[in-house]
Order: sequence, then C-alpha cells, then structure tokens
Amino acid sequence: MVREAGRIQFTDRFAVSPLPEITVTTTKSLCQTCMHVREIISGKGSRFLLCQLSQTDARFRKYPPQPIIRCEGYEKAGRDK
Repeated sequence: MVREAGRIQFTDRFAVSPLPEITVTTTKSLCQTCMHVREIISGKGSRFLLCQLSQTDARFRKYPPQPIIRCEGYEKAGRDK
C-alpha cells in the first residue's frame, strides 16, 4: 500500500522521497582549447583527452582529470583545431 504525505511517499516498508533536483554546471577545461591535446575515443564511445606533453615531460599526466583550470604547458590552439 502506498500513502502520500506531501511529496514523500510511504510504502508498508519504508519512505521514498523524490530525488533532489541537480544543477549541472559545466566548467570548460583548458585542455579543450590547448594545442597539446589529442582526443581519444574508445571502442565503447568514451572520450578521453590525451596530453601530448606527457610524452616528453613527466610533470604532465597522460590523461589529466577534467576540468583543468590552470596548466603550465597550456598553449592556445590555432584556428585549425
């Protein structure tokens, strides 16, 4: 049996409350506009951003966690990217 009190639903065993509304804010990452990035798409469709600086400089992670808001190696890509 389901009873409703306000926005919370009660069943015989437990109360079920609706999920809170989640606001998603997307912070743009520097990697998206960097000349040193290469986009990798897996066979399952997952998207990864490969930092090509990682091949020659150990300070840079191969797949940096996103979003990146500050980076010593950042160089804005040209218009062709």
